Amino acid sequence: ALEEQKVAAGMASIAREAKKVEGIDLTKLTPAQLVERARQLETTLRNMSQTNPAFGQLQKELAGVNGQLKQIRDTSKGINNQPGAAGGGFLGSLGAIGRFAAPLLAVGTAFEVLKKSIGGAAQLEQLTISFETFLGSADKAKKVIADLKAFEVRTPFSADQVNNAGRALLAFGFTSEQLIPILNQVGDIAAGTGKDFNELTLIYGKASAAGKIQGDELNQLAEAGIPIYTELAKVLGVNTEEIRKLGEQGKIDFADLQQVFTNLTATGSRFGGLMERQSQSLNGLLSTLQSAFQGLLTDLGRSLAPTVKLIVSALIPALDNIRTYLQAVLPVVGRVVSFFI
Repeated sequence: ALEEQKVAAGMASIAREAKKVEGIDLTKLTPAQLVERARQLETTLRNMSQTNPAFGQLQKELAGVNGQLKQIRDTSKGINNQPGAAGGGFLGSLGAIGRFAAPLLAVGTAFEVLKKSIGGAAQLEQLTISFETFLGSADKAKKVIADLKAFEVRTPFSADQVNNAGRALLAFGFTSEQLIPILNQVGDIAAGTGKDFNELTLIYGKASAAGKIQGDELNQLAEAGIPIYTELAKVLGVNTEEIRKLGEQGKIDFADLQQVFTNLTATGSRFGGLMERQSQSLNGLLSTLQSAFQGLLTDLGRSLAPTVKLIVSALIPALDNIRTYLQAVLPVVGRVVSFFI
């Protein structure tokens, strides 16, 4: 009896749904509505006797719903399989996106390369002007830049690190001939201890400018792993406690620090040749590759620089004219807007 009640309830539901869709054009129903209707019809027909007067009517309706669903599937499949159709299905859409994105990606990459090229050339120009100021000669400035570039290529340090270190040493009063020997020593110690290359250069330069090295600077060197107290004790012939006292009193000359750096980086010494060995490591080789690529971009930027300067020089007065025009027009625009508000 319970099963018969379920069947009766199902038939009643189908009848109600049938009345809702009776006379409705199946082509106007959404695919989701058609699928749900087919599911309801199939469930009811499975539980209905074929002798039931409504069986044939529901079977006919199910055939119509399934026919409409098949037509929708066939139409969709046909569109997706048309290679020249707009969109071309999912794969066609991806292809269209790829064809559209590829030129944009190429333009974006070219713009980035151009920007880095011009930026590198601009930095090199500023560096050249800075070195010309320190050295008083354009030829000397070019030679120093070439020397620093050669140093950068054979070490794990970047162009910015090397150029900043060279500029700092010139600012502290070292000659152009002294730069590379000092950078070799500072670089080997930085490579061996992990101390920042530019920070170590500044400590060295400050000690040179002051003529002596102070206790705080000695502590910085010691904290970086440089055996500064032990090495100074060897140079001065005293114990390490005496070195601490002399440092606090400011009685350790810069010449003594120079001797320590020379001893620590001599051939066969603790830090001697560490830069070049590190430059052959994976990180060192990647740094060298990056430097070479940046050098290529900078050369490209230098060739483009005259043209870029002409364009920028022409844009500056044009922008001034636009600003003058806007200054005259904006008050009028403001009064018009105020009138309507």
